[in-house]
Amino acid sequence: MPTVRTTSLEQTEALGEQVGQAAQAGWVVGLDGDLGAGKTAFVRGFVRGLGCGSRAHSPTFALLHEYRSARIAVLPSVHTDCRGAYSAVPELMGLTLIEAQSCGTPVVCTDAGAMPEFVADRVSGRVARQNSPESLAACFDDIADPARWPSYAGAARSFCAPFAMDQVAALHLDAYANL
Repeated sequence: MPTVRTTSLEQTEALGEQVGQAAQAGWVVGLDGDLGAGKTAFVRGFVRGLGCGSRAHSPTFALLHEYRSARIAVLPSVHTDCRGAYSAVPELMGLTLIEAQSCGTPVVCTDAGAMPEFVADRVSGRVARQNSPESLAACFDDIADPARWPSYAGAARSFCAPFAMDQVAALHLDAYANL
């Protein structure tokens, strides 16, 4: 499996176009890289090389835009819907909360499962009681208050810094080294 490195978006897009022109049915092309590495640029060229009229867009950047444009991100997890059906299956991991906070967006979650571990309550967001519309409303009102929102937004980004991949990887490597 060949590995090719490029040094500019233009080179990456041109390489994608060349691969797209040479592509044959059944090929599998894998892309690996950090955010901003050029995967979408490669796909733009690849799509052009295939002769498609479609445009390629980065789903990661679309998601980041949604988080950054939101005033508050909400993950209620456990709830009762409008028909009275109760869902007792909580979100198992707070990745949605970490993603939103890393974009500077304060969050609201319920106290279901491990969710409170991913929010600094009254600092980077709020933790509401499960199945309590009153608790959710109070959390929204608190974060949305124009005098408090900037503090929540600023704290959100710094709160999730320990959850960054390089930090988590270092902790895991240390743990394995001490076995």
